Amino acid sequence: HVQPTLNCLSYRIETDEGTIVYSGDNGGVFEPFIEFAKGADVLIHMNHFLSGTELNPEYRIMSGSHLDNAETAKQAGVGMLVLTHLQPDLDVFGTRERMVTEIAAIFDGPIVVGHDLMKIPMKVPGIKTAD
Repeated sequence: HVQPTLNCLSYRIETDEGTIVYSGDNGGVFEPFIEFAKGADVLIHMNHFLSGTELNPEYRIMSGSHLDNAETAKQAGVGMLVLTHLQPDLDVFGTRERMVTEIAAIFDGPIVVGHDLMKIPMKVPGIKTAD
């Protein structure tokens, strides 16, 4: 959130199976956060509203939007983008699909619209071939 209201924490967890980054409540395309998330297998990011519908410039900085999240995921080179903390009007048929389609035009990895108690794999299984 915008200071001095609240300190916002992000988490980066690195394991032998992969790295997961959780954004906390932040928004915009923020270079220090991009560096923090660089190369993570999974980025879980707050996606509170559709880009262009923010109430004011300050709101954009403190709450994630879909196109900013796509650009953040792209610049950080993450493997998967998981959207969380959506306003109820975003998680409806049509709007959800529009949001994911527009993100996919920027970020070319898997995109997941998260929900409560969802299990997220660290890596998406790939196809193995034999020579």
